[in-house]
Amino acid sequence: MSIYTLFSASSFIASYYGAKTVSVINPATLKPIILITLIAIAIHTFLTKDLGLDTTKELSLRRQVSSGMFIGFYDGFFGPGTGSFFVLAFVLILGFEFIQASAYAKIVNFKFITLHKYHGYRE
Repeated sequence: MSIYTLFSASSFIASYYGAKTVSVINPATLKPIILITLIAIAIHTFLTKDLGLDTTKELSLRRQVSSGMFIGFYDGFFGPGTGSFFVLAFVLILGFEFIQASAYAKIVNFKFITLHKYHGYRE
C-alpha cells in the first residue's frame, strides 16, 4: 500500500471524528486553541533552521498512519491549513526534504479531498 493511500485513508477516517468532536465544543474555546497551535508551529518552523534540508526517510506504517490520523482529526476539527500540516508531517515525522514533502502533500491532499467529495460525511 502506498504512502499516499495510507495517509489519505487514515486522514479521512480521523477527520470524521474531528468533525464529531468539534460539534460538541463551545465555539468560544476554539479561537484560543487555533491561535496557540498556529503560533507554536510558526515558532518551531522559524527556530529549526535546517528543517527539510536533509532526507532521513522513516516510512514506518505506524508513523504514516498516526501522522495521517492527527492531520485528519485536525482537518475535521479546524479545517484550514491541512495541506501545510501534511508538508510539516512529511518533513518532521517522515524525514522528507521540503520540495519532496510538498509534492507528496499535494497528492495526499488531492486524494483526501477527493474522498471527501465522493463519500462525504454521513450521520
